[in-house]
Amino acid sequence: MEVELAALAAAGATALVAAMATDAWQGIRDAVAGLFHRVFPRRRAAIEAHLDSRDARKGPRRMLTDDLTALAADGGQALVDVMPTQQWPPLRDHALQLFGYAGPRRHAFIEDLLDENAAALRDTAPDQRDEVRRQLAAGWCRQLTRLLAERPDAEGDLRGLVAQLRDALPAERTQRTYRQTNTARDNATVFAVQDGNLTYHPPGSAGQDGTGQDGTEQP
Repeated sequence: MEVELAALAAAGATALVAAMATDAWQGIRDAVAGLFHRVFPRRRAAIEAHLDSRDARKGPRRMLTDDLTALAADGGQALVDVMPTQQWPPLRDHALQLFGYAGPRRHAFIEDLLDENAAALRDTAPDQRDEVRRQLAAGWCRQLTRLLAERPDAEGDLRGLVAQLRDALPAERTQRTYRQTNTARDNATVFAVQDGNLTYHPPGSAGQDGTGQDGTEQP
């Protein structure tokens, strides 16, 4: 059930972002705000501030380099990976400090989002946690992308936070797993390598030094 709800939330977020650029946004914005009419006043105010900030922002958003885009993705994944661990509370406060530049309502929105996502991961069944983690990481990637676009000087702080988050993870969560499948058919030959270089000189061809496989000079 958690996976289906997470997928629904992700689809809704995607549709919401797409609607923000249309002429129908104001009516949609009011409908979205109405979804939260039963929540605490501070929570609803934070949601409305988040929705309105899309309209209030002046000028085009700064385009991020590939390096910063990757940083936002790494940060989002690291945040979500640490949320279910005992190391989360102090790191949660460090993450919240990144958004200290924002107004009170936006800051409250981020604070609530951090706490709600951490609770969701703790309450999710183990066999469904990976899918929920993936959905939440995508959401935090968007939040951090926006952070870097609005506040370029946050790059150093974010890199520091990612390092802290990675250090807090169990070793098995930070180790990379490699999988490679190579298939050769019909008398073909396949050559493969991971994390390295492979140079092959077929019999009779010239190597880098101009000699063949038998050591003789090649024209």
